[in-house]
This record gives sequence, C-alpha cells and structure tokens, in this order.
Amino acid sequence: MDAAELAVVVAARPGERLDLERAIAALPDGYRTVLVLHDVEGFTHPEIGERLDISVGTSRSQLFRARRTLRRLPARAGHPDRIPARGRRRRPGADGGLVLSR
Repeated sequence: MDAAELAVVVAARPGERLDLERAIAALPDGYRTVLVLHDVEGFTHPEIGERLDISVGTSRSQLFRARRTLRRLPARAGHPDRIPARGRRRRPGADGGLVLSR
C-alpha cells in the first residue's frame, strides 16, 4: 500500500482514520519506521537505508512485512471488506457486490 492508496482508504472511510493510525502505531518499530518513511514521506529504499543504517534489502523487507501486517488486520464490524492487496482492483460483481480482480 503506497501513500496514494493509503489516502484513498482514509478519504473513503473518514471514521476509520483513527483505526488506521492505531494499526500503524501498533506495528513493530522497524516496520512502522520504514512504512512511514517510504509511503508517507516518500523516501526511497537507498535513502531509508542511509538514514537508518540498514541495507536496502532490509528496508524493502520491512516495508513488505508492514504492508502485509496491515492487510491481514481483521475487518471491523460493519466494514467486511479489507484493503485489497497491491495490484488488485475492486469491480462490481454480477450481484452488485464488489469483486477483487487483477
């Protein structure tokens, strides 16, 4: 989930902004730091590596794990749909519901 996807989720569900902030705050320190630096502040992996004194590969894996952790959060009551995995889009299904597709 990049910054643009994060903004769409927050804009689409204003009441859930606090939930998203809590979820990010609950991430392990390394996950949260890299997620915020990359997806919110726009730093590249080499820049994050320099700032945090970690390798580019570590930065990438921390970001991947942070996003995966956020995607796996249980859905709230009344909001059964989850954030789709990267590269997947929502489209209307035959019955009017939403279907995830590539």
